[in-house]
Amino acid sequence: EKLIETLDSLINDKEKLQQLSDNIKGLGIKDADELIAQQVIGLIRR
Repeated sequence: EKLIETLDSLINDKEKLQQLSDNIKGLGIKDADELIAQQVIGLIRR
């Protein structure tokens, strides 16, 4: 449940989502999944 709330807040936070999107574009698609995982884990640990 906490994970879902965290993901909802991330999705609703347009600024963070845009930053994440920019980071993914910068790294290329190969690294995108790992980057997203790291971002989500980082948010969960807060």
